Amino acid sequence: MQKIGVLTVDDDPGFAELTATALEREDEAFSVVTETKAADALARLRDVDPEAADSDCDCIVSDYDMPGMNGLELLAEIRAEHPGLPFILFTGKGSEEIAAKAISKGVTDYLQKKGGTDQYTVLANRIKNSVERYRATKEAARTQRFLEKVLEHATDMIAVVSETGDIVFVSGSVERILGYTPDEVEELGPFALVHEDHRDHITEQFEKRLSDPDTPTDIHFEAVHKNGQSVDCRARAYNFTEDPDIGGVVIYTREE
Repeated sequence: MQKIGVLTVDDDPGFAELTATALEREDEAFSVVTETKAADALARLRDVDPEAADSDCDCIVSDYDMPGMNGLELLAEIRAEHPGLPFILFTGKGSEEIAAKAISKGVTDYLQKKGGTDQYTVLANRIKNSVERYRATKEAARTQRFLEKVLEHATDMIAVVSETGDIVFVSGSVERILGYTPDEVEELGPFALVHEDHRDHITEQFEKRLSDPDTPTDIHFEAVHKNGQSVDCRARAYNFTEDPDIGGVVIYTREE
């Protein structure tokens, strides 16, 4: 079972420890540490990396009314460094005004302190739900960074072109081969870098690929480098317009 690191911040040491004990009783996955000052909580965060896959801090649970720095001020400081880190305001000072301010500052959840043990069951569930979403977002971001780095160093230029002829994606390798950045290529369009003598043929082949997805496409053509020189290229295209995750024609182009 993957651990869930929780940092509880409350200026009442007894209540902070009570919250930690109650949460760890609710679920053995919880590993709770406590701080009684917001400044100490910030210092602790500087020693860990909440963005790491195995972070010791997955969620902050903070009181509102604390000396020196209240819960919303702590939230603002944390959001400046860690925009997505779950932050639950767990306070006995409940009001619509405080709740509205918390939401405007990006609080993940808001829970008012009450008597009894049921509140800790609710708190535990909200922590787990928030951390699950946070981890999924971090994993998606890591996957995206991984793919971007792999594609950036690929031998082929890889582009995804929609049915309407718009570039959905182009790999960073285009700059190494043709001198243009991906942003520049997206602005110019998919066929602007093809030599004018070959452009009609390339456009025709693209349309054939759209109308007949099973027909192989292997095209030799000349592209134009940003410096004006011609570059011999060969392209292969695969129709994934019906694939909801891609939604276009994937074109692999390499320098001959």
